[in-house]
Amino acid sequence: MNITTDNSITSVNGVYESKGVTNNASNGANKVNADDTAAILTLSRNGDSDGVVTIKRTSSVSNASSNMSYAAIVNTQNALRALGFYNGGNYGYVSSDTAKAIKDFQKAYRLEETGVLTMDVYTTIKAAGDKFNYIYNSKGLDSIVNNTDFKLDAIEKKNFALIWSYLSVGMNLNDEQIVGVMANIHAESRFSTDNLQGNDGDHNPEYVYDCSDKKGYGILQWTDKTRKEELEKMSKEIGWSISNIYTQLAYFKKEMTTNFSNLYYKSKWDEVKATTNYIEACDVFMEKIEAPRELKYETRRNYASIIYNALLGEDK
Repeated sequence: MNITTDNSITSVNGVYESKGVTNNASNGANKVNADDTAAILTLSRNGDSDGVVTIKRTSSVSNASSNMSYAAIVNTQNALRALGFYNGGNYGYVSSDTAKAIKDFQKAYRLEETGVLTMDVYTTIKAAGDKFNYIYNSKGLDSIVNNTDFKLDAIEKKNFALIWSYLSVGMNLNDEQIVGVMANIHAESRFSTDNLQGNDGDHNPEYVYDCSDKKGYGILQWTDKTRKEELEKMSKEIGWSISNIYTQLAYFKKEMTTNFSNLYYKSKWDEVKATTNYIEACDVFMEKIEAPRELKYETRRNYASIIYNALLGEDK
């Protein structure tokens, strides 16, 4: 099939169909215009009998987004889908739903909300997606899920991998520090975002959120009135429910990395980041941040050891 072009289009990637004409060319990336903007392409038959097809640019996206290759954009779409931000296809160009997913990722990770796919944005999204996929699909996580001290359901398993990815890429912890934090989160909520203190079940979707009831809620079992009020503010600011995993992670990051209101966790979080092994990280997070009425070192260290051995140790 011969291909003619307009708008200085130089290459086509993928299968594009219009008016019964199909192009199976795969000779280039989706950076198809001389002005370096990506394009959505349509095909039309010229009416000739020789099968000549004209390719036209029908819409475009930002120059910054188009600087990424077809493969990089597909990688981004795959990562965003795995992380729960994207439900579209692997278009190979930054469609409107891809841009929205990028912006939602940035919102959740408390980054500048541009919706534009630059190299830095791509690197961050790809790293988060890769980390999630590695943890979620590992035999180690399956062993944790089935361990009698954990017994995670499907939601909690996915939350485990999402939280691990977020702590790594969004909050810059190393793997051993993540293990220590994860042990504490398990002790608090079993990685359930709608876990309510005092109830037997680990999911309480019927709970009506109340900042003053002194009941712990969410992955970190926020109990204090001020902290629950701030979590509620985050929900309104971010536009997602209080029980959404990314609402809670975004608020967690805000608490740990900035000093706001009368909450001063940043220096304590810096102590966690200064730890050199998973047991130390587990202890510091429990003592300085969770600060339960009873410091259960043996229990939380046991959780940490199970996670470490399954994902980082010789048992992995």
